Amino acid sequence: MENGSIADAVIANRGLNFATPYGAMGGGYGREFANDGSNAVRINRNEKMTTQGHDFLSQQISDNADRNRDTLQTLQTNSQFDRVNDKVSDQTDFFNNSIARVADATAVGHAEIIREMNANARESAKCCCEAKLIAVQNQAKTDAGLAEILANQSADTRVADAVANAAQNAKLDLLLSERGGHGHG
Repeated sequence: MENGSIADAVIANRGLNFATPYGAMGGGYGREFANDGSNAVRINRNEKMTTQGHDFLSQQISDNADRNRDTLQTLQTNSQFDRVNDKVSDQTDFFNNSIARVADATAVGHAEIIREMNANARESAKCCCEAKLIAVQNQAKTDAGLAEILANQSADTRVADAVANAAQNAKLDLLLSERGGHGHG
């Protein structure tokens, strides 16, 4: 109960009085464990300890603020701090300039790459046009060859038909000549 709150002390007082069969009635050993007077003493003692703890923390915060203020003042008056600050500024400027140069070089490189890609596309288009022309020429040659083959096949068929027809006519002429004078009548 030494570190508890006032409410804890009151609850403990009530609990002890009711838990002990003789406490509230004045029985037992002749005096109560907790009464209003003893609880007030405990509450006052806890209040003093809490106040001391708060004072201790406040002093630590104040001391820390003093140290920070002293450190800042030392840094502000120290010429080394100014030199370090100047060096940091110089480095920042150097890096900013370097980044700007890299960005410019990247933009120039990007433009060169685009020009080269366009040149390659034009060359590919020329090659493609030449390839298309060759393909058309080859197709024309193929079509002409096919037409010739078809014409030859057609001519071969006509010649074969004419030969077969001539052979048939020759057979008929032979038969007719053999029967020429015999079959009329």
